[in-house]
Amino acid sequence: MILYYEIMWFSRFIKDESGQAVLEFLLALLAVISIVGLMKSFLKVLTAKLWSLFAKKIAAPCVACDAGAEFDL
Repeated sequence: MILYYEIMWFSRFIKDESGQAVLEFLLALLAVISIVGLMKSFLKVLTAKLWSLFAKKIAAPCVACDAGAEFDL
């Protein structure tokens, strides 16, 4: 008897879609936040490498020389 009520409750739960839109919105928001966070970290690394390259070229003693390993940022 109890098993019958549990099966009936479960089948009613499967058909009930209340809250599905909120859940989908939260999952989409989480996906967007994750993608933006990854893009931010990749751009930060890329920008740091680019500015390090610029700094080495500017601080070099001559045009054809490199600033050296002691100038690594």
